[in-house]
Formats: sequence, C-alpha cells, structure tokens
Amino acid sequence: MENRKRGGKRPGAGRPIGALSKQTLERNAVKAALEQRILQKADELHNAQYALAVGSLCIFRVEQDGKKKKHILVTDTDEIKEVLDTNEGTSGKVGESYYIVSTQQPDNKAIDSMLDRVFGKAPQTIEINHNETVDKILPIIRACFAYLETEGSIEDKKRELIRMLLGDKGVDIDKIAAELGVVDGELIEMKLLN
Repeated sequence: MENRKRGGKRPGAGRPIGALSKQTLERNAVKAALEQRILQKADELHNAQYALAVGSLCIFRVEQDGKKKKHILVTDTDEIKEVLDTNEGTSGKVGESYYIVSTQQPDNKAIDSMLDRVFGKAPQTIEINHNETVDKILPIIRACFAYLETEGSIEDKKRELIRMLLGDKGVDIDKIAAELGVVDGELIEMKLLN
C-alpha cells in the first residue's frame, strides 16, 4: 500500500493568482452596464440636477369647467410676465383668471454636488480637542508603561510608544513624555497624572 498525503497544497488547484471570482465578474458586468445607461442619460441627469440647484417657478391658470376646476400650466411668456408683474410673484387674480404660482426652492445639496464635480470637493476641517484625546489615551499609555517596566524596557521605548500612540496629531510628544515622567531617557516624578 502506498502512503499518500492527504490535504495540503495541490499543484494546479484553485483559482489562478490575480483571477477574479465569478461573483466579482458578475458585479463588474452589472456595474459596467449601469455606467453605460447613466452615460447615455448624462445630459438629462445634469439638467435635472441643475433644475434642482437653481430652483424653479411654475404658474398654473385655474379654469372653471362646470363644477370642476382645471389647473393648466402656463407656458406663454407674455402671460407669465403679466402674472408676475401684476401679483409681484404671488398667486392671485389677473383679469378674469385666477393664477397659482408655485416655487421650488434651490436645493443646496444639488448646488454642492455640481460645484464639487467642477471644482473638486472643498477641504473639510475636523476639530479635535487634543486635551480630551490625551485624557482618553493617558490611561492606555500608563498601562503600556507598566507592562514595559515588567519586561525591563528603557524610557526610550516609552517615548517611542507615545509617538506610536499619539502619532502626528499636533500633540507635543515631549510635553506628554514629561507628564508621564520620561525626559531624555530618565524617569522623573510624574506630575498632572496623580
């Protein structure tokens, strides 16, 4: 009887390196089809977003048809001008007809989106209260220091630990090191911590 290996790596088994899974290929095909549909309607989508960004004004003429009222969208520029001039942009009666003026306010999100597409996203600033950050992280640093001391580490490792934990967040690492009792590799009395 031949002693055969069971399990482990087998030559030629599995998906080749760099090959995409069936699920990924399907997802990419759907994404490409959706992108094509959107590209075909790009002008219409832009116009719709532009209309949202600038807002719109519609004027309806109310006509009585027996007991029913009909609201007819006014498209004649002279009639629109007369309604706006007579009623100063609000609903009301002009001559024998009653007009309803409907406005849609500009959408700030649509404005931002269009400006971001043209000029790029505006820089975002995030304010961080460094004192709160330091207050939250000091107990973690203390615990790490306690561990380092049990292993017989030196203060230079403590300074490196401070640098790793606080990173480049605008915190004065030397000040924190001093507060934790690490200055120029020597241990000093700890202040502000007790």
